[in-house]
Amino acid sequence: METPFEHRKHHEHGKNPMKRLAFGLVVIAAGFLWMLKNLGMISEDAAEIIFSWPMILLAIGFVGHFGPERIWPIVLLIVGGFYLYANFYEVPVNFRLVFWPSLLIIVGLFIILKAGSFFHKHHHGVQTAGN
Repeated sequence: METPFEHRKHHEHGKNPMKRLAFGLVVIAAGFLWMLKNLGMISEDAAEIIFSWPMILLAIGFVGHFGPERIWPIVLLIVGGFYLYANFYEVPVNFRLVFWPSLLIIVGLFIILKAGSFFHKHHHGVQTAGN
């Protein structure tokens, strides 16, 4: 079991080994896919999707899941997934009108829930210390 000092040490300044491993795997995969594209083994249509900004958001969200932050990786995965989905399928105009406001509401809820857990931890810590 990891001590609090070891946990903090691994999560400071990007030294989380799992996050580094995930980032390394993403970089290797990108290099491998780029090489396949250059060798003509991946079509231009597929390469256009693989090397698009929605895929970059998905990759950053994937790597972010291995760090201490939980909200922003999910947001990046949702946004990247939405735009990648829109590349393949017709997205109804009504959905496009509610996507960004809905995402903003969800992010706000995550922020509030995170703040609530912060206050809950500190409030109980003060009560326990006073007893």
